Amino acid sequence: MDHRFMRVGSVSFLDENEEFEAETVLAIHPCARITIARAHDQIDDLIDGAASKALQNVEYTIYALERIAASYITTLLDIVGTFEFTCWKFGNPSLNIFDKNVNFDEVIRIVDNEIFSIKDFNEYNNVLFIPEYTKYPGVDFLIWDCEDKILLTFQITLDKIDEKKVLNYFDKEGWANLCGIDESKIYFNWIAFDNVIDKVTEMSMLSSNNKLHVSFSSIDDQFPAFKSISGYDMIVDN
Repeated sequence: MDHRFMRVGSVSFLDENEEFEAETVLAIHPCARITIARAHDQIDDLIDGAASKALQNVEYTIYALERIAASYITTLLDIVGTFEFTCWKFGNPSLNIFDKNVNFDEVIRIVDNEIFSIKDFNEYNNVLFIPEYTKYPGVDFLIWDCEDKILLTFQITLDKIDEKKVLNYFDKEGWANLCGIDESKIYFNWIAFDNVIDKVTEMSMLSSNNKLHVSFSSIDDQFPAFKSISGYDMIVDN
């Protein structure tokens, strides 16, 4: 096995209601990952179909469904290499903070909880960071925007937006030092359904320009599996 392109690592699987890890061979070079993915006909449709079916499975816990949603989004981002999204401030009326249409020129997978092994990414304009560590603190993926010198973090949630779940564990200082930016240039984004976003009432969220939301309904053209469910209420009612 050529370790420049592949490595042995752990991945998470769901077996009914239980989550477990197993060792497998992982592609770490972007070309290797894309080549493997595109070797299958209509890979995007297959991923969409599998994710849609899984997200409608009422036997899965919310945690398991969130892991499925995160894996679905990051897999497609890695394959497609683009992400168009709008970040809004919490509250009513809401305020549009960012409109982004990002083309990734590098994808970096974080294989453990150690960010300081990451290097040589500042030569790229837009970098997608995908934690492979199943219990990576706080976020599901991150985007480094070199032009604006900002770091956007994303947490997928289907149940309740909990800022402590992110802010209490995310290494804000470490990432700021890694990117060479002030901590104020790190923006925390929750990807959630509209009915979950509407329930946010904490002033620490409503008054912040660094705690934002992205609605599933605004990105479901890029991630069609989310069109099959209307929100968390539908998940628990089915």
